[in-house]
Amino acid sequence: MMGMRKTVLGEEHPYTLRSVSNLALVLQYQGKYEEVEMINQRALDGIEKVLGEEHRDALKRFNNLASALQRQDKYEEARSMSILVSVKERI
Repeated sequence: MMGMRKTVLGEEHPYTLRSVSNLALVLQYQGKYEEVEMINQRALDGIEKVLGEEHRDALKRFNNLASALQRQDKYEEARSMSILVSVKERI
């Protein structure tokens, strides 16, 4: 599905980036947290570029990335990201 979306819609289309996030979720269930972090970062970068960092989809990707960081015991980074999301949600 992701390959087809990438081909038809392009790499930076929001639907393609949503598929990227879904892939990260599958990898998270498999315990592949380093890959999850990289993929979530890729999805976040794309969403920020296309929709802006204040968009609700970007905030979801921030949360996903924070979760991946926490699962790797990167608590300070995860905490910083969670605080950033909280601040952005209030704006």
